[in-house]
Amino acid sequence: MKSVKHALQVHAALASGNYHKFFRLYQTAPYLGPYLLDQIVPRQRLAALATICKAYKQDVSLDFIVTELGFQPEDEDDADGARRLCVEFIAEHNGEHLIQQKDDGAVRCLTSKAGLLFEEAKQRAFKGNVDLKGQV
Repeated sequence: MKSVKHALQVHAALASGNYHKFFRLYQTAPYLGPYLLDQIVPRQRLAALATICKAYKQDVSLDFIVTELGFQPEDEDDADGARRLCVEFIAEHNGEHLIQQKDDGAVRCLTSKAGLLFEEAKQRAFKGNVDLKGQV
């Protein structure tokens, strides 16, 4: 029953476009649920990044993006692993120039320059893909 309830919550989060709830559910998925969700996580991250870029003008902390998009290090002892995975994900979508280190040492993502970039990447990711129910 726990996994069915979780699956329904995931569906509701996806249907409503609630990326925050989706990634919290992804991190708490029971049994082998995370392996199933791994199939759709990259495109959901693109959709969430496109939304974040629209909602947060200027820039946001890289740590905020890491937390919101559910990046987790592969090795528990790797303190910067999640940040590194996030930067790699952004770089895969031609956004490496958007990551900047400020004078105070904070690492920020320039969302004001990223909106169109991630919106186009989201459109490409969702074009012709199959959703969780097998629909095109």
